[in-house]
Amino acid sequence: MQEDDLPPDSDDIIVIKRRVREQILQKFILEPLHIVAALLNPRQKHRLHRMGINETQVTQGKSDLAALMLKVGPRRTHVSALGRPISNRQGSKSKKRKMVICSEVGPSICNDDESNVDSKDDVAQEQLAMRVAIDKELLDYMTLKLTPDEKKHIENDTPSSGLLSWWRGRAAAFAILARAARCVLAYPAASAKSECNFSGAGNTLSHKRNQLSPNTVDTLLFMRSNIAK
Repeated sequence: MQEDDLPPDSDDIIVIKRRVREQILQKFILEPLHIVAALLNPRQKHRLHRMGINETQVTQGKSDLAALMLKVGPRRTHVSALGRPISNRQGSKSKKRKMVICSEVGPSICNDDESNVDSKDDVAQEQLAMRVAIDKELLDYMTLKLTPDEKKHIENDTPSSGLLSWWRGRAAAFAILARAARCVLAYPAASAKSECNFSGAGNTLSHKRNQLSPNTVDTLLFMRSNIAK
C-alpha cells in the first residue's frame, strides 16, 4: 500500500499525534548537530521537511556542515588554487629556491616582511581552494542518487554494512565529507548502551567475584559489550 492510498487520520488520531509531538519536542530538543547528522544520511537528506524541519534550518545545517568540513579537512596536504594537492617536498624546493634568489639579490630586497606576505597569500589560497573543494563535495553529495543496492546497504546496520560503512566506501569521492561524517556519526544516539555497560559492571563485579582485578573487569566488559549476538 502506497502512502497516498492510506485513509485520512480521524479526529482522535490527529489529537493523539499532536500530543505525542508536543511530548517529543519537550523531551528531545532539536539541536543543530541533529540536523547535520540527518543531512549526512543520504536517505534522509531530502526528507527533512517530513520531520518538521523548515528550509531555514536546512540551510543553516548545510552551513554548519561546511564549517565542520573546514575544520576536519586534510591539513597535511596543501591544496593549490586549482584544487591540486601540493606535497611538502614541492614546498621545500620552492623555499630553497627562494633562499638562493635572496642570497643573490641581497637581504635588502628579500626581507622577513616579504616572506610573511607570501605565507599569508599561500594560506589565503589554500583556504580558498579548500572552500571550493568543500562546496563541490556538498553539491555532488546533495545531487547524488542512491541505487537500490546502496539503500539496502544503509538499512542493514551490521558490522559490514550500514551508514558508516557506506561513507567508508565513498571516502575516495567525498574525502572531506567522509571525515566529517565519521566525526558526527560516531556520537551515540542514546545513553542506553553506556547504562547497559554500567549494569553489566555491577553484575560482573559481584559479592562472589570481588577479587577481580581492574584489567580483568575491563576485559570482561569489553568482550560482553562487543560479542556478536
